[in-house]
Amino acid sequence: MATRKAFTRDEIVLCIYAARYDIAEIGGIETIRALQSRSPASISMKIQNIVAMCDDAGISRNPMQRRLTGRPAGETGRRTNWAELSQYAGVERHSHLLECQAIIAKAFSWPGELTDGSTFFEGAKRRVTVNA
Repeated sequence: MATRKAFTRDEIVLCIYAARYDIAEIGGIETIRALQSRSPASISMKIQNIVAMCDDAGISRNPMQRRLTGRPAGETGRRTNWAELSQYAGVERHSHLLECQAIIAKAFSWPGELTDGSTFFEGAKRRVTVNA
């Protein structure tokens, strides 16, 4: 049996946002998928697992997202990535969205491209030292 590739922290942060708020605000499943070329079904299942954990723990979540099913009544789901979810339970929505946007900007930027919004002035001097 093939081993599954673990979700990265960046993927989990985006999946938590998708489960709790609005996946369209971060570009949908395709944006998450592009990070590691993971299948949309795998991402949907991760989001559903997070929704189930939210329900079990009383954490607010997007009511439009379905929870992971297949467990007998009264039995809770797996707590995969619980540490990350519990960390974001108290994070304000806007702050979480900003972090998601930073992850996306970093993932889809060119090498050497500046994505942090810093201001630079044309003609400013800088010294570059290179060992060859």
